[in-house]
Amino acid sequence: ESIVTYLGLTARDRAPQTLPFHYSYGLSVLHSHLVAGGSMAFCGSSVIEDGFIDTAERLGCTGLSGVPFTFELLERISLRERMWPALRYMTVAGGRLSPNLVSLYAEAMAQHGGAFFAMYGQTEATARMAYLPPAQAAAHPDCIGIAIPGGSFRIEGTEGELFYSGPNVMMGYATARRDLSRGAEIGELATGDIAAMTEAGLIRLVGRAKRFSTIAGLRIGHEAIEWALRARGITCAVTGNDEAITVHAEATEQDVIRHAAEAAAIPQRYVRLVRLEALPRLASGKVDYCACAAPAAPAPSTPMASSLLEEFRATFYPRAVTEKD
Repeated sequence: ESIVTYLGLTARDRAPQTLPFHYSYGLSVLHSHLVAGGSMAFCGSSVIEDGFIDTAERLGCTGLSGVPFTFELLERISLRERMWPALRYMTVAGGRLSPNLVSLYAEAMAQHGGAFFAMYGQTEATARMAYLPPAQAAAHPDCIGIAIPGGSFRIEGTEGELFYSGPNVMMGYATARRDLSRGAEIGELATGDIAAMTEAGLIRLVGRAKRFSTIAGLRIGHEAIEWALRARGITCAVTGNDEAITVHAEATEQDVIRHAAEAAAIPQRYVRLVRLEALPRLASGKVDYCACAAPAAPAPSTPMASSLLEEFRATFYPRAVTEKD
């Protein structure tokens, strides 16, 4: 209902299904349209599939939602020059869209007579906690905006961890069937992000307090990658942001980038590697992650594959690609 309110959804709205329903953001798009009495359309399996835009226009789609990678794909097909008349809003969540693309789509939708909503959410808060008012997107593309209706934020200090409260916050984590019988245990959600309030009254994220990255809509725990690599005998520390993860590894002959990509289930182009003689450590003996925060060089480009199949396998690694795909 909160999402319906700030997007202004009505029974006349229809969205193409661009996100899987087992993904919290995709399920949120479905539920918000259904609760408004609207509908969804199946226009194809990908936004860059031949005929997707024509089908969306023919079926009267009024909105389009995606993760940051969706908008990278839309740039390939020049969607900003191909917007159909009924398109009145676009939304992005599931990771940080580059400020440049936020500005471009905010301006394009404004010229089209519509609105572009850059949003911020987590599965623990039913997909959405904040949105950037469309009128302020072009001028403040690096901000997540304001709390959704019914929700509120608190920042610990002038610049500190961001906390969210609202009826969409989960009850807690369940790891076994018996946990489902427990009552609500969380009144305020610690987002794990470090934030500050701008003079315009908008929230801007400046870093992470918790160690995870959101890449292509997937939440990737840095510790999980460390465990997977250490199981292979690789002493390492993992840092990262929503653009890439960086593995700081002590000397090893193993293919660290390949193993990290496999553990995170992401293509190797999202992995960086820094080789060290020894990991920096605090006096306590713990890894000094602040000292590991320096940016790393991009992963080296792979040699040109000898066949199209090999090129696809390299691109989608570690997902298997066969000749039938």
